[in-house]
Amino acid sequence: MNESVSIEIKNLSKRFRTKSRSFLALTQINLSDHNREPLGLIGRNGSGKTTLLKILGGIYRPTSGVVELSDSVIYFSGRNDHLKGRLTVSENIRLAGALFGLSDLSQDKDTNQVADFAGLTKPSLTLLRQLSSGQKARLNFAIFRHYVRRLKPGIILLDEIISENLDQDFRQIALAEIKAWIRADRKIIVASHDLTWLEQFCPRSIWLENGQIAGDGPTGEIVKSYFNVSETPTKAKEPLYVFCHVPKCGGTTIGAHLKHNFTKQEIIQLYNLFFTDKDKSMRQPTKAEILKLVAEEKKKKPTLKVIFGHQVYYGIHELFPEREVRYVTFLRHPISRIVSEYNHEVMSVRGERLGEDVWKQLHRKNLLNQGKLLDFRDWVARRGSWSSLNFLNSFFSDRKTRTKDLSQKNLDRVISNLDKFYFIGLTENKKDYYLFYRLLGLSKFLPNQNISKKYFVLGPNPDPVLIKKIEEKKFLDLELYRQAVKLNKDYKEKKGLTEESYPEIGAYYQSSRYLWQHFKFDWSEKINLLKKLGLSFLPRIN
Repeated sequence: MNESVSIEIKNLSKRFRTKSRSFLALTQINLSDHNREPLGLIGRNGSGKTTLLKILGGIYRPTSGVVELSDSVIYFSGRNDHLKGRLTVSENIRLAGALFGLSDLSQDKDTNQVADFAGLTKPSLTLLRQLSSGQKARLNFAIFRHYVRRLKPGIILLDEIISENLDQDFRQIALAEIKAWIRADRKIIVASHDLTWLEQFCPRSIWLENGQIAGDGPTGEIVKSYFNVSETPTKAKEPLYVFCHVPKCGGTTIGAHLKHNFTKQEIIQLYNLFFTDKDKSMRQPTKAEILKLVAEEKKKKPTLKVIFGHQVYYGIHELFPEREVRYVTFLRHPISRIVSEYNHEVMSVRGERLGEDVWKQLHRKNLLNQGKLLDFRDWVARRGSWSSLNFLNSFFSDRKTRTKDLSQKNLDRVISNLDKFYFIGLTENKKDYYLFYRLLGLSKFLPNQNISKKYFVLGPNPDPVLIKKIEEKKFLDLELYRQAVKLNKDYKEKKGLTEESYPEIGAYYQSSRYLWQHFKFDWSEKINLLKKLGLSFLPRIN
């Protein structure tokens, strides 16, 4: 592959549109390149680097202008945004192959080669969400490397390929692979914030600023010019507050209520408003509190705009480059799920993006919140208000956190919350340790137990009125539950049902059954847990 490669970009512009506005992410880009030397892209967040690469890769269509490439092209993003947490490693590898246009995928050969390079075992049995952020970064690069070798593209587009989650050893392996691509005369265009790395690899670089070319030349000179401009004081950007996962209230989201009543003109930052020094905790505000604070903010900054709900995506910085994007999350699910499933940039601290391992990081190091240490917690919806169940997490999580001793007051709060939303169940199936799962078919196995599909747990000191009601009904104790599990197993074997087609009898979490699926317990540990809490497994009494 010694012949030259040709890249011609003439008067290229790209406009993004939303319901309320449009914005030029790229404006009149002109670029000509006729050699196979690596080309670097430099610029701040929102300058248009990713947009340009995606247009070259055929992912975005230009609004106007012409793009001419003389060779085949492949695009790679180091942000893992194409990986799906609910698929296995093998399924993600084959999905990537399908996205790259391959239809003759050998399930074993391809997946094993990729998994071996990434240092992963049992790819067909391991869900992506079970991997650490570093393992996902390894897998992401391994997938791309594999399909580069299969497709043999002439032009390779790299968008932040060297992830910060890669360990030093694998980083060197990845850099060696990139050098091999360069030696093979493949044209590489790379966007990165690692300017030292760009100076080593790219003789020439393009500097993008606000969607326009601000500089084009030797990388050393471009980096020097970029630093000079970056160090020049600039006017602070007006903040743009973005709602993620707005909770429902009265059948509609608070975000929808605000949009209707305040015409998308104002919003507040919720991170610190409900922080309390007393117990270093942060609670979820009520609807009344939010509306009151929004009204106050409206008087201060009537020009602030807001985006609600699931309109949050990677292009948010490109759509609003003139604004400082700040994300406001209502933590209805663990933050790790929000980050991995919706937006890797959904949470940031002082401008530093938190990766997919944010859950572990926040538990290990805590979150620096204006100089105060904040214990980050799950938020669980209750009727009429929101409350934290952090003292429950240490019991229901397999993460290495120290279990807190439950006071009677906290235990009563646990029982109160569990009575409303959590339905505890047990399973002897060693293949399925999910503490919370759907209760299916239990009533037909134990018809005389007056069992419904809703259950609650009973504390050591229940209300006397509740005791009286319980005495009128039969308990569903552990022995009866074991009988139900056995009957369920026999039923499945008789019907020839598989594990995948008929879920284990377990328990069901009403709001989101996916919330706790990664919290695992051994059968004996579950029994010890119930004994320690002094809880019994009982039918729900309405």
